[in-house]
Amino acid sequence: MDWLVFMGCFMFIFFTMICILLTHLDNRNKMDRWRALAQRNNLSFEPGNWLGGVGVSGYYRGHWVELAPYSTDHQGQKGGVFTHIVVSIRRSQNSQMSPTTIQLSSREELIENLMQLRVDSQLRGNVKANIWQLSYEQSGIETDIKRLEAVLDVLSELADIYPAAVALGGEAVPVLHSIVKNGGKLRDVATQWLYDIGNTTQRRLKAQAGKLLCPDCLARFAARKVQLSWLSSVTYYGCRMCGQSRNVIEARSVVVLNRHMQTTQLQKDGTLYTNWFSRPTLFDFDAVAIVRASDEDVERFALQVGNDMENLRKLRYQDMRCVISPDCELSANSRRILERMFGQVETGRKRKARSRPDLVNAELIGQAELIGQKEQALEMAINTTAN
Repeated sequence: MDWLVFMGCFMFIFFTMICILLTHLDNRNKMDRWRALAQRNNLSFEPGNWLGGVGVSGYYRGHWVELAPYSTDHQGQKGGVFTHIVVSIRRSQNSQMSPTTIQLSSREELIENLMQLRVDSQLRGNVKANIWQLSYEQSGIETDIKRLEAVLDVLSELADIYPAAVALGGEAVPVLHSIVKNGGKLRDVATQWLYDIGNTTQRRLKAQAGKLLCPDCLARFAARKVQLSWLSSVTYYGCRMCGQSRNVIEARSVVVLNRHMQTTQLQKDGTLYTNWFSRPTLFDFDAVAIVRASDEDVERFALQVGNDMENLRKLRYQDMRCVISPDCELSANSRRILERMFGQVETGRKRKARSRPDLVNAELIGQAELIGQKEQALEMAINTTAN
């Protein structure tokens, strides 16, 4: 009986030592693979041990990266060992704390960049992000050098794109929202992307959103909500119509009806004047100046305003001021139509002719010169509505 106990203990110790030896050899092999990865990419390798201290760090494709094993322990129970990679978004090789220089000109370019990432084929784990860094976590210790390099490539490309997409602002929102809804390995990254866009646009635009115009839509900026789930949403600021948040005009908006005005827009003293004849669609405006227009022109404009389905604009028409040039001969019926549309309709003051008109110079309006009565009438309307 004693002999059987002795043999049992011997076999247990023997197999335990074999397991320890095999584990040591396996860990040595893993460390050798990570050391080779470091040497191959000019990174630093810290040997340590798999309980702590081992890791790879340095600049990879211009971004600071850190690779280390990571163990989890949930409520006293061993959770497992993971390969943990962190790639800095803000810390680049050329400047210790500067964003990447990549720029995105449109959401189409963002889509193209995201499609080139090969996320599903290269990433076995999950990616998370914030404005400072990307983190990747994969179950087990990854020792395949080519796969580790592929993961680092994808994360580095994401780090290049991330701040550029935040700068793209509202234009990037539809792309990122579709990633969140469709799921996948970039779902968490896209969610954080949206939060960062929301925070950035709120800091930059919220305080003055009602004073800003979109150059393309001529619509005011406002808060826009993106629903991530039935419990959570993100609010960002952008154009009420197209959602973009990069390009703004800070100005009061006046719509001008002037058939003699040879340019679509001009900006002077904090006010943007847009000629309705050159842009015969509705947009956000704060006042109306009728300089050179027929009764038929006024009726068409009033019909368009009367049929406006945009709620925010409809609420403002009854409080809006409409100024008619004294040189514009409108019928009593046209005036009554305007009075039904707008809260205040008045005739501007007649101004004396100037020897040298000074409304705007040729550089602003893109033509040789405005002369005589045409410019005097437009100047009258602009100065009147500006008061």
